[in-house]
Amino acid sequence: MKNFFCYALLVLSLMACSSLPTQQVVGRVTANDINKVMLEANWHLIGRLSIRNDRESWFTSLEWRHNQRDDFLILTTTLGGVVAKLRYTKGVVTLFEPDKVERIVSEHELESLLGYSPPIQHLRFWIRGIPSPMLDAQFDVAPVGVRRFLQDGWHVNLERFGIFSDDSLPGKMSISKEQVKIKIVVDKWLD
Repeated sequence: MKNFFCYALLVLSLMACSSLPTQQVVGRVTANDINKVMLEANWHLIGRLSIRNDRESWFTSLEWRHNQRDDFLILTTTLGGVVAKLRYTKGVVTLFEPDKVERIVSEHELESLLGYSPPIQHLRFWIRGIPSPMLDAQFDVAPVGVRRFLQDGWHVNLERFGIFSDDSLPGKMSISKEQVKIKIVVDKWLD
């Protein structure tokens, strides 16, 4: 059951290679970047997620659908078996268990199960290439094509930017805080 909730934490990230075409980006985020991301109400990605801490590591495939109301994530094995289905809406995480039972999981419960507080409310911004507008960001110097910043104690590294629907989106996101490392690799951005 603990692993099941740990996959729920995957609302956070992935790892691996990506076949998306790359584009050069500047390390800092422009007002135009932020406006484009904030105006995009619906998006969908297919990719891979890995989470590693000092005790364990997990790897799964990820399908993430975002709309104005919520984020819906499906985590699957490499053979296509569903590991977890999650919905994040206005600070509430709902877990859809394999026996079709729906259960609300508090962020406090997630923290006690995982050993750290996942940055669930910020991930939807980070995966789209910008810092969360809810927090101040400290930008780090990064090579061309990479964007790095620090928010809420999380080191965020975005790279492999490509163009999709006129937006410059990252193909890989790595975040870390203390002993926790989360990676998301985007295989496809979809409408």
